[in-house]
Amino acid sequence: TEDEDAIKKRAETALDSTTSGDPFPYTCVLDEKRDRLYVSLWAQAAVAVIDLKSNQVVARWRTEEHPNEMILSKSGKYLFVANANRNTVTILDAENGKTVETLIAELENTRNDFRTSAFANGIRTVGALGRDLKDGGQKDRAYNFLLKLASDPRQRIQLAAISALGTLRDD
Repeated sequence: TEDEDAIKKRAETALDSTTSGDPFPYTCVLDEKRDRLYVSLWAQAAVAVIDLKSNQVVARWRTEEHPNEMILSKSGKYLFVANANRNTVTILDAENGKTVETLIAELENTRNDFRTSAFANGIRTVGALGRDLKDGGQKDRAYNFLLKLASDPRQRIQLAAISALGTLRDD
């Protein structure tokens, strides 16, 4: 039953020997150009940079709290890191780890409307990715996702204009 599963999980957790200093690696992304592996460290608000030739951690790049999913731009210039605790996306320069920009993906205070803020931040994210989206299929998925979030005619017009300019689709 569900109760028995929950009880078992709590008992197993009590036996866990993790400490607050453990990094809790979350996601790995391979950077073939630089022979690096990027690992998001959930509990340390950082991304570990591992040199694959020496198998050593060569850097730790700061993010906001609870970095999890990551994607490397097609050009390899940017590493996008989603930060769960802050509802942000940190854009890192993949050459040196400097923060280029932090995108806010939380509810806007004005209307408290998830669809509106998610749409606005989705537009910013796709704009930042620009032509770095890997292929037409990715661009179509991004466009369709944003279309679902577009809750009013003004947003649909904005999305159509962006698409017409070629940000989301190859013409």
